[in-house]
Amino acid sequence: MHNFENNYCLISNSRNQKIKVQMVCFEKTIQSVNDLIISAPVGVDIDGSTGKLNSKTHIEVISPPDLTAKLDNHVLIIEGLLHIKIIFKNPKPCPCTDEMAIVCKEFFIPVQSVLPINECKKCNNKQCHFECEKDFLIETKSKVISTSVFGYPNNNTNLAGNQINLIIKAVLEITTYILEEKLINLSCYYSHFNR
Repeated sequence: MHNFENNYCLISNSRNQKIKVQMVCFEKTIQSVNDLIISAPVGVDIDGSTGKLNSKTHIEVISPPDLTAKLDNHVLIIEGLLHIKIIFKNPKPCPCTDEMAIVCKEFFIPVQSVLPINECKKCNNKQCHFECEKDFLIETKSKVISTSVFGYPNNNTNLAGNQINLIIKAVLEITTYILEEKLINLSCYYSHFNR
């Protein structure tokens, strides 16, 4: 059974104390499109009219994106890396063995998003004696929505052979929370409890 008498004593003895809490003053969910350009492995070919790979590919996310966020002049800057593995299945046969090879490579796709912050509201609820702190805490949650890869011919005449560049794209859903630390005087809660 909950002991309300003990709760009353705790509040009564702590009526002049303050506690620090974190309050969400900004929340935003965005979609971030990120890409990485690489040279195609030997044997990987594309359809020259669409950029679609002729070989089968599979992209695997090795680990969730490791993101950091900071506020700079009312602009939220989100940066990080997404670790992926891409498997090229059944590219052209190896000229030495005439066997269908499977090429597996790992990459880090750079992630960056910039978001203006014009909605961050500061608490001015004097009734509960909030005392605003200057520091903000920023937290991010993200998930990978989709990945894709396509290619285009590299027209650099300094390179020998038929060179192909691949663009690996990753679409992320990123939710950012800005939390403001505040000191709350427990007297407001004591007054509410004592009504």
